[in-house]
Formats: sequence, C-alpha cells, structure tokens
Amino acid sequence: MPKIPKARKNNRSTLSDGINPLGRPSEKPLCHVTTTLTGSTHHVPQPEDEEYNRFIRSIIGSQTLYTLVSDEGDIAECPSTEYEEDDGEPVPVFCVWHDRAQAEACKVEEWADYQLEAPAADFFMHEWLVSMDQDAVLLGVDFDSELYGLEIEPVEVLADLLDAAAQNAVRRHDRRL
Repeated sequence: MPKIPKARKNNRSTLSDGINPLGRPSEKPLCHVTTTLTGSTHHVPQPEDEEYNRFIRSIIGSQTLYTLVSDEGDIAECPSTEYEEDDGEPVPVFCVWHDRAQAEACKVEEWADYQLEAPAADFFMHEWLVSMDQDAVLLGVDFDSELYGLEIEPVEVLADLLDAAAQNAVRRHDRRL
C-alpha cells in the first residue's frame, strides 16, 4: 500500500531549476493548471465542471481510484505551476485518477517506472485527504499525460465526496420507499 502523501520540504523542485520531482532534468513544465486562484481561495469546481463531477461520481460509485507509486512507495507528485508556499516554493501536487487508463497514460518520463495502485476509497478519503490538507499540499485530479489537470485543496475534494455519498444514500433510501 502506498504511503500517505507527505510534502518533502527538502526534496521539492521548482520549475525554474528545470529539475523534476525525482531530481532529473526536465525540458518541460511539470504540472499545468486549469484553475485560477482568487484571493487566498482555490478555484472550487462548480456543478457544471463535468470532468470533476465525473471524478467524484466515479469514486463514490465504484469505490475505486488510482495513483502511481514508485518502488519506494512515493506517490506521483509534481510541483504546482500556479500556487506557491510562503517561502516561494511551489506547492506539491499529488496525483490521482478515477480512470485506470488515464493513470496508465501518465506512466511516462519521470513516472515511467511507477506502478499503478488503487487505494481504498475510504482510506483515501479519511487518511490521505485529511493528511494532505494538514500538510497544505494539493490534489491533482485526473491529470492527462502532459500533466494538465485540476489542482484542488484536498478538503474540498473530501467535502464533495462526502456530499455525493450522502446524496447517493438519500436516493437509495427514496427508491426503497
């Protein structure tokens, strides 16, 4: 089982130094963002954000999500291109996917030797997301092979997953009546 994602303060790369999260030179930016930062609040996906909603529905429906993990147990991570910590370092972004094929497509370059893993949705929600929020890192949702995707605060994802689970429970209950 992969480790709970933790920010590695002493081993983070910046985009300006051209080094990827594994310490190898990189010619291209590592993470691209499709969100904006307004004040100090990250973009919160709206109901019309179909890709994000598909991610949430899929995890609740299948209880399955995917991540890439190194032989050392490190989760696929890249530095944010949009958000910085107080010290000017990019915020770490830990990547997860709702679709196995999307995750597999990202097994290139610095993640080529990473293995696909499927942490339990309950563990992801109650351990990973809580820990990631405490560490002030971001979750990368359904990044593509060029590392474009949604960067979002873990607590937002947790709230959306819990809301979706509650709505599903109400719908199941109503169908029984």
